[in-house]
Amino acid sequence: MSLRRVPTVLAAAAMLTGGLVATAPAASATSFSISSANGCTQARFSYTYGNRTLVAGKYGYTITYSGTVYDSPSCYSDGYGGVIQIRYQHSGGFVWETVGWSELRRNEDNGSAGFSAVDDAWYDDVHFRVCNRNPRTGTVGTCGTPTGS
Repeated sequence: MSLRRVPTVLAAAAMLTGGLVATAPAASATSFSISSANGCTQARFSYTYGNRTLVAGKYGYTITYSGTVYDSPSCYSDGYGGVIQIRYQHSGGFVWETVGWSELRRNEDNGSAGFSAVDDAWYDDVHFRVCNRNPRTGTVGTCGTPTGS
């Protein structure tokens, strides 16, 4: 190969590999409507994640969400409320930690409760689920299928 062709070949190789380099997607928003396994507790909410950022050796996103968890009218006589839970990986900038299912917001029997959060830390592997909750004992169960991002 002549020396005059080397820059052309290198430029072509750079263009071809440019498509293989990971790029940060733009912020994205979605809406969810999820329920407990028996449908008695439901939640509707919007969830937005920001641009991907390299943090402590791993890519993460900032997140926001807002919505409502509520009892289905067909279950008003069951004596149970509900809860929306979140599971995720989180970093404040130095290390990543995994956080198991934790309560975002609880709804006592026969009502609804709003929830929202805006957080400037970084998250990955975020999942939500809705469960029934006994307001007298605090027992949580009959959880629906986790929804993730």
